[in-house]
Amino acid sequence: MAVATGSFLAGDALPPTHTALELAAKFWPWALLSLAALNVLRSVVSLGSLIGPGLLGAVACTALAFSHGVTTHTMLNMVAPIALVMVGVGLLHSSIPTMDRGRWTSFLTTLRAQAPVEVGARTAHPLLVARALAGELRMDLTASGTGGEVIVHATALLGHVHLSVPRTWSVKVHTTGAVLMRVTDTGPGLQTDPGISAHVVLHVLGACGAVTIVRT
Repeated sequence: MAVATGSFLAGDALPPTHTALELAAKFWPWALLSLAALNVLRSVVSLGSLIGPGLLGAVACTALAFSHGVTTHTMLNMVAPIALVMVGVGLLHSSIPTMDRGRWTSFLTTLRAQAPVEVGARTAHPLLVARALAGELRMDLTASGTGGEVIVHATALLGHVHLSVPRTWSVKVHTTGAVLMRVTDTGPGLQTDPGISAHVVLHVLGACGAVTIVRT
């Protein structure tokens, strides 16, 4: 944000500032409506699940607008600012982890997530979900204790999920739902070694992404 603001104001700061204030005064009701709509949708479904339908809907709405005679001027001055506001609010929401549910989504950002203190089948967090959608999500499990087998769902769509786990944990990886994915594991697989203190079952989903498991 600081880099973008500095670039926008570089040179002569008064005209860009005046333009920005005019846009804010003109479109603030749309910004509030967009925020309200996103909050309602976010309470029903996760933000990450709206990305695919949102892109398809945006393309369809653009085509319909042009086919019904909507001018380019209207599209640039009304639709584009609203879309930018919604994307910005979406990025803000995606950067806030929902630790109470053990679910995180990173969209076009890098998000660092600390796993709950207790995870596993016999705890309040039997399932951990990590999603990286054109971004990076770094989940740290090194400070977590286990109560039974830990199940992790990692989804990487043009993104990267990075998992840090203790050296004494074993990880069994399932890649049934992965297409053109790279999975890197620096430690042992699922085994009955006496030195193994916990077992993690990792389900990898997505396309054109990467999942990295690092032992620390």
